[in-house]
Amino acid sequence: AAISTNAANIASNAVAISTNAANIASNAAAIAEQKAGADLGLTSLQPEVTNTWTVGPHLDWLVNSYTPTNAFTWSLSGSNAIITAYSGSYASIRVPPYIDGHPVTEIADSVFAVRTMVDVVLPSTLRVIGSSAFANSGNLASIDIPAGVTNIGAAVFNGCSSLAAVTIPAGLTVIEESAFSGMSIVSLAIPDRVERISATAFSACASLPVVVIPASVTNIGASAFDSCSALQAIYFQGAPPTLGAIFSGLHESAVVYHLAGYDFGATFGSIPTAVYGPALVDHPTVANVAGALVAQATNTIAAGNLSLQRIQVWDWGCSSNRFLVLTNDVLEIWEP
Repeated sequence: AAISTNAANIASNAVAISTNAANIASNAAAIAEQKAGADLGLTSLQPEVTNTWTVGPHLDWLVNSYTPTNAFTWSLSGSNAIITAYSGSYASIRVPPYIDGHPVTEIADSVFAVRTMVDVVLPSTLRVIGSSAFANSGNLASIDIPAGVTNIGAAVFNGCSSLAAVTIPAGLTVIEESAFSGMSIVSLAIPDRVERISATAFSACASLPVVVIPASVTNIGASAFDSCSALQAIYFQGAPPTLGAIFSGLHESAVVYHLAGYDFGATFGSIPTAVYGPALVDHPTVANVAGALVAQATNTIAAGNLSLQRIQVWDWGCSSNRFLVLTNDVLEIWEP
């Protein structure tokens, strides 16, 4: 009986040892998985269950969209990660918001310059994009710049000839030299916190037809819009800024438009001037203006079936039935 009991105990111990070994292997796999997840900024819903992950609170897109972190070289500034180099060859780049648990807050100078990628998505953690970071990447057609970016270096998109649209973050106060030159943008929204547009900032953007300069801008550098050969209208929303040099290489019929009450002279930067207005019609509290009529001087336009928070309307200046309509900061040409 004792021998039989011992045999049973040995068998039981063997099963326990086997179970312990399996648990150790499972724990090792879970630890490895958690480490991999942490590298991607993930959190586990149930740490004891493998392959059960959820997107962490700071992530803006699915995990499978990220470019592998081993494609980047990075360094630390305090607890923040700075991407200093890129060694991949992906057509689509999705920069992760965290590397090894550190938020990615900066892309250093020239990291993605002269590359063949087609589109780029940047993380919401980003605050700084260095000079020439994407310069002369001629295939780049789409990029998403996070709203939290407050510093964009010189020549950052210089020569990105396939880039037809870019959103300038609202927190920017300076547009650096050649930052957006040589692009194929067809529309441009300059944030109303920008104070300086540096030299050659938008030069050689040959498809750009209209520019609106917010009242916050006090200085426009030399050649900021030179060789924008399609540029026919520059609208100033405030006082005339200091110009580094005359405008050159614009469309032959280009006009500088300004609000009544500001003295831009007969020409500004060698371009003929005209007053738009006479006054800006502003309805800051209008909402749900379905079918409403907005009157501008003797002209009347129908707002249509729109749901708006703000409407601003003024005469186009060259025809009694053409208008510029600024709706939620989007400039459109409206014709009845």
